[in-house]
Amino acid sequence: MATKPYPSESQDRFIVRLPDGMRDRIAEEAKANNRSMNAEIVGRLEASFALSAPSQRVAELEAMAQQHKAVIEAMSGELDRARELAESYKALLKIAGMYLRTTAERVPKSANPVSNELMSIMQTVGGSFSSGDLEAAVPAITRMIELGVATKVFEPDGTPGPNHPSSQPPAEKRSYANYAKEVLETGREPSRSPVKRIRRTRPPKS
Repeated sequence: MATKPYPSESQDRFIVRLPDGMRDRIAEEAKANNRSMNAEIVGRLEASFALSAPSQRVAELEAMAQQHKAVIEAMSGELDRARELAESYKALLKIAGMYLRTTAERVPKSANPVSNELMSIMQTVGGSFSSGDLEAAVPAITRMIELGVATKVFEPDGTPGPNHPSSQPPAEKRSYANYAKEVLETGREPSRSPVKRIRRTRPPKS
């Protein structure tokens, strides 16, 4: 009857050449650990692999850190450009606010309370833009929209109303600038008929 081979007989074998004195050292350590020389060698090899694993993990973490550093540097550059763009918009908004406020301040008061309130709103909005306090401009802009709806310049949904310059008959259409100028200069309500232009006649040539 054939005997079954031991499990160790089916395992891989590898002949190792040991330097002088190392075999005796391994034998002493194996005896102290109460195991065979083969088990001692295998155990020490496995322990060396376990020690090298953390260093490999450290290398992986260092590589990941380098990748994260590159991403952070790229994001930092984008943030710097965004800050520069925000500063540019802030400067433009300040200039626009100063222009809006000074323009409204130069318009003389009229008998039209709507026109006077609009100029007051423009001063408030311009001052808010100049100081960078945009939240303070929200109520003023809301009131401006309410006036536009009340005077039928705009519909509640934001579309042009019957008194909007674009809604006038073709012969009476005027630009936004001329329309606003006429309302402010004449003191007429926007809901009234368009202001007639006065044609200036040239003096006869001598």
